[in-house]
Amino acid sequence: MIKKSAFSLGISGFSCGLGAQDEGCKDGYAALEDQLRSTDYLPCSYQPIVNSLYDGPILNYTKYEKLYDHLMYLKNSVKESIADGSIPVAIGGDHSMAMATWTAVAQAYSLQRQLGLIWVDAHLDAHSQDTSPSGNYHGMPARFLLEGGSGVLSRVVGDESIIDPKHLVYIGIRSYEDEEYAYLSNLGVKIYTMDDIHAQGACCVVKEAMNYIRHHVSGFGVTIDIDAFDPHIAPGTGTTEADGLKEDFLECLKGIGRDEKFKALEIAEFNPHLDQDGKTAALLLRIIGTIFSDYKESRDEN
Repeated sequence: MIKKSAFSLGISGFSCGLGAQDEGCKDGYAALEDQLRSTDYLPCSYQPIVNSLYDGPILNYTKYEKLYDHLMYLKNSVKESIADGSIPVAIGGDHSMAMATWTAVAQAYSLQRQLGLIWVDAHLDAHSQDTSPSGNYHGMPARFLLEGGSGVLSRVVGDESIIDPKHLVYIGIRSYEDEEYAYLSNLGVKIYTMDDIHAQGACCVVKEAMNYIRHHVSGFGVTIDIDAFDPHIAPGTGTTEADGLKEDFLECLKGIGRDEKFKALEIAEFNPHLDQDGKTAALLLRIIGTIFSDYKESRDEN
């Protein structure tokens, strides 16, 4: 049973980079934890965090079995936040975390195939193991959420679809392989590229995406890969792509967290080892503050 409580954020850290080429993003949450805890305008609770599930040598334990365990830990952490009546905010860590975050949200709220997801990213993250050039699982989470599947990691999402294709909307896309784009296009997934944002304006795209999602579902969430933003303002990620979202995009997100259908926020791929002068860390904190800004303002008024 989900408890009813006053507004609070349930912070869950995904201290894992096993799904990425550069595993430095495993330290993303740890680099932010002190700043998050010092944020006084949003009430937060913190799920227990582990930096590693493996303190000693483990024989015959593959990289992807370790990733599976980290994903299951996150999945349970997000569910615990929801059970406590908090809005989950999952911070990573590589974007394979999306398998755990959104499966947890869909299951906890009984929204399987009824959960909307706005996916802000430079990439589509919709490869299969057969089409992926790198074999890295942070390039596959959307595929797992759309299909389920077999194998050790698919046990996180099960063997059935979590997200219906018509409930998935991408924003900020500018780097992808033809196989991914064809796969998603054939399913009818809405994709807003950076060309669309340049043509229509960022806030127009976000408003259109929000209206579309809210019309189709009973609940939705937002997942943000930090590489969606331009490297000039977000250098701290392992897969930067030029011509990304700018600072003004934050204004388009203002107050989304107050929407009655909003269920969770996820931010992935922050690599503090690649950050410059704390730019990316500061951006990530501003994202959280902006999405839940209406709560700050209502608290200030009181």
